[in-house]
Amino acid sequence: MRLVTLPSGRQAVFSDTVGFISDLPTQLVAAFRATLEEVTNADIVVHVRDLTHPEFESQVLGVNEVLRELSVDPAHSQRIVQAWNKIDLLATGDRQDMLTANGCSQFHFPVSAISGDGLDHLLE
Repeated sequence: MRLVTLPSGRQAVFSDTVGFISDLPTQLVAAFRATLEEVTNADIVVHVRDLTHPEFESQVLGVNEVLRELSVDPAHSQRIVQAWNKIDLLATGDRQDMLTANGCSQFHFPVSAISGDGLDHLLE
């Protein structure tokens, strides 16, 4: 967990939960689920996704299912936003095509952790 001062001057605590892994061994599911339960108390959940991953669209299905099991419905929650990372790896034209194809909205923030593009908008 890390205390961060946002551009507005307000402070926020960032807590990183464990990432989602396909075909997780059964004995590890309970341990990982415990770290994910933090999202039930969060004011805002930022779901960081790899925009360039070949399974970008299908990966969100598993995450959304786990969120629903935790009583956080991604379809009806304005406290869940998505940071679509790695836009720096896409050419400008490809970037816009990818954002349009995947239904970019007010709750989706294209960003680059490497270049910093889009991070100010996400933090606002």
